[in-house]
Amino acid sequence: MSKRAWKFIFTALMAMHLGTHYCPAPLVYTPGEGWRYENPGDDRGWRADRAEDQLEITRLAQEAGDYDLAYRSAKRLLTTWPLSDFAAEAQFQAAESLMLEGKYQQAFKEYQVVVDIYPKSERYEMVLQRQYEIATKYLNGERTRILWGYVPWMPSMKKAIEMNQQVIRNGPYTEFAGQAQVNIGRAHEKKKGFFLSFSEKYTKAADAYEKAAYRYFERDDVAADALFLAGTAYFRQARTGEYDQGHSDKAIRAYEDFISQFPDDERIEIARENISSLRSEQSRGAFLIARFYERKKELESALIYYNEAITLDPDSEFADRSREKISSIQEKLGTADNS
Repeated sequence: MSKRAWKFIFTALMAMHLGTHYCPAPLVYTPGEGWRYENPGDDRGWRADRAEDQLEITRLAQEAGDYDLAYRSAKRLLTTWPLSDFAAEAQFQAAESLMLEGKYQQAFKEYQVVVDIYPKSERYEMVLQRQYEIATKYLNGERTRILWGYVPWMPSMKKAIEMNQQVIRNGPYTEFAGQAQVNIGRAHEKKKGFFLSFSEKYTKAADAYEKAAYRYFERDDVAADALFLAGTAYFRQARTGEYDQGHSDKAIRAYEDFISQFPDDERIEIARENISSLRSEQSRGAFLIARFYERKKELESALIYYNEAITLDPDSEFADRSREKISSIQEKLGTADNS
């Protein structure tokens, strides 16, 4: 036998020998639990013969910080004893295990199963709280995950919006719903994208805030935030290159509602300053239109807009300049007050 053949046989034998010592644990499939690696002959004693005992194992695994085992144990209970009195709690604990492990997207879905399948569960309120907490994490920049939840990807305001909408659908009159509606507006404002216009971004945000203000008006904390943020969204929109007089009007109305309903709020001065800034900008706009008509020698139309500039903001510099213009035009028209 050639030296080359002996070398090949030796390499193959070494590979077989090492494989028996360093190969990973065998891949085991369990119906309802899926595939997993498990050491031969070692099930860590986690498979019980009764649903109650299986649930206790789930809890003990959570306490020990073995969230993967806790999840599999809860899922085994649901697969083996789906009609058990302990099934609803097992579903909740499965979601809790994922939550504790930081697998928030999967946890949100597992909590949703409690809502959909076990709506009378005593954990219902806690489920909504957990879902709200997860939605808030995504609002604050939690990364989404791809490839079965293993690979961190990018933050997603779309995901935050969808989760908050689900929280509202699950419990439209719960304590979490109002703030979830406000958070939908915040998520719209945080959206980024090359093709995303300021108009779309702030209009959708303002719509969400206004919905929160009027749907949850009995919740002062929610309504105050919602009205102030709606005014601010319109204010920012009015300040962009996509300026529209209507945005200024909506911002002023929202701020005025906020001031009248919550006069002791610490943000009152900000609202007033923004109203003043908007009125000044409106006065400036009317003044410029008046100048346009004046240059075209359409003096009657110019007078209308100079007067509007004064009405919109009597104390602005444009109001003072408008008064001077009105006086000059009236002299030309022979309608000045001779008294």
